[in-house]
Amino acid sequence: MQGPTLASLCMTIKEVKEPSDGISIGVVGLTFPSTDTLRLQGSKHNFQCTATVPPGSKVVISWTKNGQPVGDRLTSTSSSAIGLLNLVHITPEDQGDYQCHATFLGIGNQISQRARLTVLGFLENLSDLALVRGSSVTLTCIPTFGEVSWTLNDVPLSSGSTFFEIVSANEGDVGKYKCEVSHNEEIISSTASVTVAAEGIIRHPEDITVTLGEHASLTCASNVDASFLWYLNGNELTSGIGSGKMTERQSDVVISDLTRRSNVQCVAITNDGATYNSKIAKINVIGFISSPQDTALSMSGAATLNCSITRRGLKQLLWMTVGDPRPIPNSSIEIYTTGFVASSTMTTTMEGRYFCKALFAEDIELESEKGAVTTIKVTLSSSPVAPGDDASFICSVEGATSPDSIYWMNNGKLIYHDKNPHQETGNITHSSLDVTSVNITQTGEYQCVAYFSSDLSMHRSDPSLIPLQGFVELLHDIVLRNGQPANLSLSVRYQKKLNVSCEVSAGETDLIAGNIVGGAISYHVEVVNMGDEVKAVKLSCMADYGDNVVINSNTIYFYFIKKPRLKVEKFESFNR
Repeated sequence: MQGPTLASLCMTIKEVKEPSDGISIGVVGLTFPSTDTLRLQGSKHNFQCTATVPPGSKVVISWTKNGQPVGDRLTSTSSSAIGLLNLVHITPEDQGDYQCHATFLGIGNQISQRARLTVLGFLENLSDLALVRGSSVTLTCIPTFGEVSWTLNDVPLSSGSTFFEIVSANEGDVGKYKCEVSHNEEIISSTASVTVAAEGIIRHPEDITVTLGEHASLTCASNVDASFLWYLNGNELTSGIGSGKMTERQSDVVISDLTRRSNVQCVAITNDGATYNSKIAKINVIGFISSPQDTALSMSGAATLNCSITRRGLKQLLWMTVGDPRPIPNSSIEIYTTGFVASSTMTTTMEGRYFCKALFAEDIELESEKGAVTTIKVTLSSSPVAPGDDASFICSVEGATSPDSIYWMNNGKLIYHDKNPHQETGNITHSSLDVTSVNITQTGEYQCVAYFSSDLSMHRSDPSLIPLQGFVELLHDIVLRNGQPANLSLSVRYQKKLNVSCEVSAGETDLIAGNIVGGAISYHVEVVNMGDEVKAVKLSCMADYGDNVVINSNTIYFYFIKKPRLKVEKFESFNR
């Protein structure tokens, strides 16, 4: 059995201490270097991921293996956030492609390149075995990859495969069996002691295949009176024993609630204390370990679904759409195999309900549970207010799934985190933000961001300004000379129903509307027909927004002064 070469597995990254895989994540313009690593079963390994966090933002760092969530999440607001994934005692189930996911508040998601961990280890190990003279058995040793060789009492055996058969056991078959696996300069081994006697187990528990949720029934028998113990994955069973036939020479066991491939062994103990170990039986459980979950299309317009299944005897793993008998094209699907588990991820840009279909040998077909892909609609609304009044924003999140929390941003900076948004009946969740005594410094862009922990996605609303009403600036008194035109410019915050008018103590006003700039409309106001003897004119304006909302400007005066008269005096010159 051939595996990858160390040359293809080991790469070096500067400033990363072995045995870490460094995965850098940034907001803009950074690459995502990764390393491929080979580790031995039982060793340690850790992955490190660094995310650069913009000021005022927040990041959630998480991990996936073969597209499936793994490890703990880190939430950080520091400028350089470091996430760690520690593998303390590596097993073959740990091998696969690892990725770091950084979800930046109000920005979106960044995903690293894959860092592949390959494990040199055993999927099936040898175990001690007591044989009755003349019986036969097959020793099985399955590595993840590598060259296999066998020895008995350190003497090489002819088999180079993953199994070795003992036929009609006799005293020459007694001893220590070793299955050794080599890959380049790395060597691992599995050993077992085999005894042969006239007494012992004559019926070993047999390998069996069951579907998820089925019971597994096994039998163990000896040719001598004995009591029996049963072990599941190395742990003694205390229930299910004796559910079938139970005598002094036979024991039955029924095991339920199995969710993964398991090992079962019985041990016969005679009245004089002799112990006989059966061969280990493999219970192959066929069924889905995980099914696609309800999720939403991300801000980029795509959604990723996952499923995993036990893969012993698996022929095909397909993705299906509810209502369509045709499998989804493979271009959007990735499948990973780790030990006896197959995982698959599927990326789609379409709403719908999806599921996985598994085809096994012996024409067995299984379907996973269904997962829905929907859109998430995030809207931000606020009622218009006048300067000095209190404003309130309402963030509404509509979709099949509800957000875990809602973040509020002002000009790109985090100002409030609502950890318990209010869920209305149906599929709408609300959060509110109050802004007191609104002034010109609070009129920047506001935005709400809905966070979903199920798939670490964020969905944000469009930016919104506080819809202020009224006059942008105070009006000021104006002093004019008689004959000068009485006019001024004013700016009013614009809305569709806006109607602006002005009143004067004398004469009439002409208003000419200008352009709308920055949410405000300008007006040119001129006072006419005042008469020649008027010394002052009082002016005030009002903005009518409809719905009984009228905002008055401050009152000003136009003051008129007479043109000064120039007095000329004649001076005569004289001689001294």
